[in-house]
Amino acid sequence: MNCPNCKRSVPADARYCIYCAARITPPAPEVQTAPATGPTTRLDPRVVPAYTMPASAAPAPQVVAPRRGTRQHHRKTPVGAIWLIGLGLLILTGNIFPGVLALVGITSYMKESARGRPHKALESLVFFLGLTALFAVGFSWPGLFVWLGLMMLIKHRR
Repeated sequence: MNCPNCKRSVPADARYCIYCAARITPPAPEVQTAPATGPTTRLDPRVVPAYTMPASAAPAPQVVAPRRGTRQHHRKTPVGAIWLIGLGLLILTGNIFPGVLALVGITSYMKESARGRPHKALESLVFFLGLTALFAVGFSWPGLFVWLGLMMLIKHRR
């Protein structure tokens, strides 16, 4: 099903669009005006034996997929462990400030990739690595504003 406002694909049971928050009206139920076949004819049970389903053809149990947006839906990633290990390494080496920005970018990249959003993951990685580079070389304020402006242009261009 597509959102009537932004035309993006949304789950069939959605009441609101997950992208633009527009209210989605459910499709009208299909109404049958006439039966597809003629009237039902009842057979005599003494003539036709009752059908029993063989054991091998029993229906498989239904597996209910977790709702989108719940924790069970996402793949497990060791973001917390990588954050702690990276922070420990930064403290040991003494490069805490510019290094913590790169660490935030890497963990953000891993988290967004696990959620299935590769564009957002790459965007956050490039943003934080760019800030790390600016601070590592002794940035000037105009450089920071240019970097933030470029990131905003990239985000609004999509």
